Amino acid sequence: AWPNRRGHVAFEDLALFFTRKEWELLGDEDKGLYRDQMLRNYQALVSLGKVLFLASPQTEPRKSPVCREGFKGVHGGTHGRETADPHAYKSHLAEHQRIHLEERPHLCPECGKSFLQLSHLHVHQRVHTGEKPHHCSECGKSFNQLSHLRVHQRIHTGEKHYCCADCGKSFNQLSHLQSHQLIHAGVKPYHCVECGKSFRQRSTLAQHLHVHTGAKPYGCAECGKSFNRSSNLRVHQRLHTGEKPHRCAECGNSFSDPSRLRVHRRVHTGEKPHHCDECGKSFRDLSRLRIHWRVHTGEKPYHCPECGKGFARPDLFQIHMQVHRGEKPYHCTECGKSFVRPSFLRAHLHVHTGEKPYPCAECGTSFHYPSQLRIHERLHTGKKPYHCIECGRSFNSPTHLRVHQHVHTGEKPYGCNECGKSFTRPSYLHVHQRVHTGEKPCCCAECGKSFGDHSALNKHQETHRSDPCL
Repeated sequence: AWPNRRGHVAFEDLALFFTRKEWELLGDEDKGLYRDQMLRNYQALVSLGKVLFLASPQTEPRKSPVCREGFKGVHGGTHGRETADPHAYKSHLAEHQRIHLEERPHLCPECGKSFLQLSHLHVHQRVHTGEKPHHCSECGKSFNQLSHLRVHQRIHTGEKHYCCADCGKSFNQLSHLQSHQLIHAGVKPYHCVECGKSFRQRSTLAQHLHVHTGAKPYGCAECGKSFNRSSNLRVHQRLHTGEKPHRCAECGNSFSDPSRLRVHRRVHTGEKPHHCDECGKSFRDLSRLRIHWRVHTGEKPYHCPECGKGFARPDLFQIHMQVHRGEKPYHCTECGKSFVRPSFLRAHLHVHTGEKPYPCAECGTSFHYPSQLRIHERLHTGKKPYHCIECGRSFNSPTHLRVHQHVHTGEKPYGCNECGKSFTRPSYLHVHQRVHTGEKPCCCAECGKSFGDHSALNKHQETHRSDPCL
């Protein structure tokens, strides 16, 4: 590639590179698909008014008809007609074909990488020196190449010049369009020798190989954490800089990486594409589905070092640790009761207001919490998605399953502070504690006598039903 003048696009900005060895490994069908795709790329760019030098497969270097036709089109000739400038055509074609012959005479003394042109070596050396002379006037970000700055500026302008002729999708970088078009072509020329997996780009294969080697070559200068992908490092570094360049057009919320923005947008669209096969519940992102799946499998990978209790979710584990630390930062202004989570406090406030904002569409019964409503609705549908792996019995809520499992384990985790007696259910403990407090909330409507639990009240009411005077 030669210096870019009058809007030239150099070959190295355009081509998908194959070494001679890689090209020989491709089958005839893949070579044909690649050749067709590169010609389509060329035609698309000519339609945009770009002047470029077309990549070609490496069949017979210096004799490739794809190269010759591409360069004739650039210099004024089309499909066999004479070019307007034969000398420019020949010199540029010869310069281009050095790529096929793998002539790279300019060597970097730091890392040994070689380049076709001295100017390319000078640009590369900025990687080692850290020099970034090209600055974005919008956000101040710096780049070591002018072409990288121009591509970056399209983020601010929203320009996407490169359009796929197959599906209409647009891109702000030509390389992104080329990678995308290989999806339509079905070409994956780069193969992993370890597992046989194939990739469209050599760089993607290089990153994949880190899975097998365990290499994490991209280290964070701030905290030392390492990553197997440069993109993962860039996203991580935003934790230190606070940068959140991906903004939601609906609500203005900003995110450090585009995947989080995509998931967030589903809040506005209502889309929940990830479904649980067991209970049918849907989720906005795959990570939440994986966490939910533990409800059905019983997996609890987060264990408390204090008491050994396990949790399926990291947030529940953190909340539990607050119990050991005695942290309850959310206080009710009505009664002074404290909670470890703000959502617990909000739900508790319904006790004071009497509000039950979650009604059942079937029977009209209302609930304080949406989770209570979901469990109640299963009474109408008959769904019992939570299964005991010991005996196969099914339950409509995970709480009921956990309590039931104590039957098999013999565990009685709910202990009385007064006498030490233990119970399999918190409700049993609650009833037992009335023995110590003297509380008798269950009152007979016939005679006014009070009892500590409903079973004692029911037994008492039998005496009224057996009385012949009634």
